[in-house]
Amino acid sequence: MYNYSNCYDQTKGPDQNTLRFIDQPQTLINSQEGFIRGNMFNELYDPYLPTEPYRLTPQTEREAMLNKVREYTFALIDLNLYLDTHPNDVEKIKVFNQYSTQLRQVTNEFESRFGPLSLSSEYLNSYPWAWISTPWPWEVM
Repeated sequence: MYNYSNCYDQTKGPDQNTLRFIDQPQTLINSQEGFIRGNMFNELYDPYLPTEPYRLTPQTEREAMLNKVREYTFALIDLNLYLDTHPNDVEKIKVFNQYSTQLRQVTNEFESRFGPLSLSSEYLNSYPWAWISTPWPWEVM
């Protein structure tokens, strides 16, 4: 969850509800912690309640790999939002590219073992049609 109270521009006055990112450097946390918290930036994290976020505990290797796909996807989306407003932050661009590479690797590994995740998957270039050859999500236990 984002805490925008630190980002309110006090110089604009109360009628102009403008928000801005803090101009100081933002400290990134790792993708797993960011996925659990819902925020990759340590300074902007403000827990809803004084409790710990729910930790996912995968029961199978398939679930663990799928969580990695979700984790890296989340990290890319959150970093993309930051880079939309800070396009010259070389350090965050490097981190974005690292997560992009990791996402491709884990997605390829998942799809080679458990089937395609999206309609743009390379694993659909086969016969018979691979989209329906793997179990549906409710069939996987």
